[in-house]
Amino acid sequence: MPGTADTVSCNVDTTLTTGVLMSETAVPDVPDTEFHLTIQCAPASDGWGFVGRVMIADHECYRTLRAYTAPSDALRATQVLVGDALGALLAGQEWRSLGQDVGRAPTRQDLRFGLSAGSRAVGQIRPARP
Repeated sequence: MPGTADTVSCNVDTTLTTGVLMSETAVPDVPDTEFHLTIQCAPASDGWGFVGRVMIADHECYRTLRAYTAPSDALRATQVLVGDALGALLAGQEWRSLGQDVGRAPTRQDLRFGLSAGSRAVGQIRPARP
């Protein structure tokens, strides 16, 4: 939204669904079946540079602590923060899920790391163990 005091034109918009993927006809009475996670940059409150903001719908859930000299720098720094946080969150969840599936802490063999996983052609996936 160029020209406003709240945002500078450097938004990245990512749509996330709330819950499982479903057809539009599956929940006709629920209008809010998705929300938007938006990464923005905005002028710093003290007027010295730009900060990154993370918005969920119209709620600002995070504002960077550091101010940056250019809007693109603020946007890029915020993208990295969000990406790294989501990556760590997803990796932890995958680890917990695998541990629940195998009934113990996962091993290298469970994760199919290294030579002990056996050689296979690129793109060929070994079937999961029962």
